[in-house]
Amino acid sequence: MHRIAEQIKGTEFDWYVAISRGGLVPAALLSQITGQRNIDTYCVLRYQNNKAEDATVIHKGFEHLESKNILVIDDILDNGITALTTIKQLKSWQNNPNNYIKLAVLYWKERSEIKPDYYVVKCENEKWIDFPWELNQDIILNSSAERFWL
Repeated sequence: MHRIAEQIKGTEFDWYVAISRGGLVPAALLSQITGQRNIDTYCVLRYQNNKAEDATVIHKGFEHLESKNILVIDDILDNGITALTTIKQLKSWQNNPNNYIKLAVLYWKERSEIKPDYYVVKCENEKWIDFPWELNQDIILNSSAERFWL
């Protein structure tokens, strides 16, 4: 997340919006690094049992994000549907053309329908990524790789 913090240096964000659940840990870490305390979540249900499904949004009030500069944060940008769903909704609340919404991810797969504004690693489209905060993943539990417990 230090790399993302370096990339966003000089850009003012009023709010960080973490796409739940993958963006929660990265957003918390970036918040610690940058000192940004305004963090919200946007819950988009997309994967069930490691299989992609249609995006389902858990709706709540976001009036406080109207006309704000927002950094959307997620762990991985795979096909881009989750990020596009989130950004489209956030843009619908923007009534000031001078405000912006940017996207930061740890991993970006080029096949995505959207390019992130900030990312740490561009990776192969078919590469499966396991993050240490993803507990109960079959790949993690059945692999001989070292396990990280938070």
